Amino acid sequence: MSQVNLVLAGMGFGAAFAPIYAVHPDIASFGIFDPAPDLAKNVASRIGNVKIYQSFDEVLKDPKVDAVHLVSPIPLHVEQTLAVLNAGKHCACTVPMALSLNDLSAIVEAVKNKNISINNIITSEDAKSYKPNENIFKMAMKENRLNANEIIHIGDSINNDIIGAKNVNIKTIWINSNKKQNKTNIDPDLMVKNLTEIIDNIKKIM
Repeated sequence: MSQVNLVLAGMGFGAAFAPIYAVHPDIASFGIFDPAPDLAKNVASRIGNVKIYQSFDEVLKDPKVDAVHLVSPIPLHVEQTLAVLNAGKHCACTVPMALSLNDLSAIVEAVKNKNISINNIITSEDAKSYKPNENIFKMAMKENRLNANEIIHIGDSINNDIIGAKNVNIKTIWINSNKKQNKTNIDPDLMVKNLTEIIDNIKKIM
């Protein structure tokens, strides 16, 4: 699959992703959904060229949709993730995907039933270390056969995200939405206020 037909569900925090998907070269068509129509219309008016879905069921039934990114309220994550998978579509879900082991098991079972393979998930438990310890970054590079100069790490914590990555020479982008003061001696390669600014500025560090 060279390009993806994607729908973004949830225009609260999810609205920050909309302008990125709207111009992403791997997105063939882009749609949005929110149960509050005015939120969806407001996002569409700002980015243009986007289909507004009137219901989540409409998203699931559209055969042209390949994938759904869920940025909906946490209590809906399990129900909607299972619905997307059972509709035969790819699913990305904002954390936490579930709040109980039973719900997690149900999602894992659905993934198995759809023969979806997931490779190279690296957790802090795997690396036996937590950010900002650089071991998790080293393990991720080793498992994915990547060099530091091939990676850009994006995070919203100067202490947890940026320091560890910089310690292994990975370029970093700090999302500093609250205009926090950098009290460390480590400088990110790029600082932005939101996800949208990354699109306009990322070439500066590539």
